Amino acid sequence: DRVPSCRPMARLGDASGADAVAGHTLGQWLGPEDFVAAGDAGAAPSAADLAHLGFPRDWPAVYSQNATLKSLIGKRGRIPAKKVAVAGVPTEEDWAQVPRLNYQPLHSFSNAERAVAEGRGLTVVRGFAVLERLDRPAG
Repeated sequence: DRVPSCRPMARLGDASGADAVAGHTLGQWLGPEDFVAAGDAGAAPSAADLAHLGFPRDWPAVYSQNATLKSLIGKRGRIPAKKVAVAGVPTEEDWAQVPRLNYQPLHSFSNAERAVAEGRGLTVVRGFAVLERLDRPAG
């Protein structure tokens, strides 16, 4: 019997979709340096914290009214933003432009590189996903 509050971790695979093998599989993996956090002295989230991350509450007002968010992505923030955009759920037209590949969870950059390599005129956009700890009070 599984404990109800436990969730199995997403299966990690290599570029071909085969299971990743510690000490053998090469790839671009998430590490603590991939996270920039506001509050908590800027501590990166733990693996368990990732389950509590979600889209910022009170959008779009939070972008201009929340001092913590401004300290992160404002003009003088830790990761100053030149542009902020919300990416919605892809439409059928969007999906038609994306090659049908075996995309791997937690490998957004290598997934993007593989999609661009298919030669459909796609480009890689580098940036950050801005998420909020939904297990804590807003703000």
